[in-house]
Amino acid sequence: MATFTVRIVLHDADSSEYSVLYEAMNDEEFIDIISSEDGIDYNMPDGEYTISGNYTKSNILEKAKRAINLTGVKGSVLVTHSNGRTWSNLSKV
Repeated sequence: MATFTVRIVLHDADSSEYSVLYEAMNDEEFIDIISSEDGIDYNMPDGEYTISGNYTKSNILEKAKRAINLTGVKGSVLVTHSNGRTWSNLSKV
């Protein structure tokens, strides 16, 4: 099973478009929470999501683009296949 981190920036968007994006990403099975090795959940930075499963980077890109399209504005997306992560100063859920 692969894990991916996805970063999305909507261009010329307001909070309502980002709300649509958030719901659309949830519908596409993305989440914006990561868990530490000791089981503590953290909020990812704004515009970042994660997903795990039997996907390829191309599958993930297509899922993210579908979500962006629902906002009605243009967006940029970056998909990274993760082999482990570390972080600092994220807020706990």
